Amino acid sequence: MTMTTAQRFAAWLAPAMRRKGLNIDSLRGGGRITFAEAVGVSPSTVNRWLAGKNTPDPDKFELIAATLDTEGRDPADAAIEMLVEIGIISSQQATEGRNPAVRLPPLSPSEAADRLGFRDPVDREMFFGVIDRLTRQPRTASDQDSTGGAAAEG
Repeated sequence: MTMTTAQRFAAWLAPAMRRKGLNIDSLRGGGRITFAEAVGVSPSTVNRWLAGKNTPDPDKFELIAATLDTEGRDPADAAIEMLVEIGIISSQQATEGRNPAVRLPPLSPSEAADRLGFRDPVDREMFFGVIDRLTRQPRTASDQDSTGGAAAEG
């Protein structure tokens, strides 16, 4: 029989909670309540997760993984590992979104002005002028002052 996503999550969650030192084997142990408070859900929601009846909303994955991570990793990395272990995403999918070679296409000056909220025609012209000035001349080390800013022109 194939396990559901909720059952796979429960199979991951219980040992992760125990590794974190949360007592989940006794209703009076407090581990379920402590965990519920940490991730912003009710204890009954945690009980349903542990029973394999429900899965968390996706917006809770990172917080759950971060709360249970015992290695001090970046919360996003811990969440991705959790999703791979549960079988929600493959290890290939986990690495595809983190490819540093992937670059967004460059914005035109007009698109940048729009995204920055420059609506006034004068502000837009000043913005375009700054872009033109900075892209027209190559900058050298002598263009920088000792604090890393542009040297004043005289």
